[in-house]
Amino acid sequence: MPKLAGVGRRVRLSRGPLRARSHTGTGSDSPDFVPLLYGAWKRANVKAAVADSGFDGERNHRAARLDMGVRSVIPPNIGRPSDKPPVGRFRRLMRQRFDRKADRHRRTGSGRRARRSTA
Repeated sequence: MPKLAGVGRRVRLSRGPLRARSHTGTGSDSPDFVPLLYGAWKRANVKAAVADSGFDGERNHRAARLDMGVRSVIPPNIGRPSDKPPVGRFRRLMRQRFDRKADRHRRTGSGRRARRSTA
């Protein structure tokens, strides 16, 4: 089955992705993260990288944060479920942030518009 991994822009997606990679077969997405991010980082001012748990790995966090200065947000869900914290520094940070839901936006419906319509 073909799979595609890409890095796009938050604004102006109509210009296309900054970097893309595709291949067939099964396997982890994790090895694609650093080349994709590096290619995008060379072409644009990348401040944050958000990826799904298929890209989870301490190596990816280290490359993004320490080598390129890019904030990485990747759920630490790869591997067997465990009560122990992940071993790596950045994966442990991600576990703490996701446990307290620090990177999720709140959509409770109690914003200004909801209050205005009930008055």
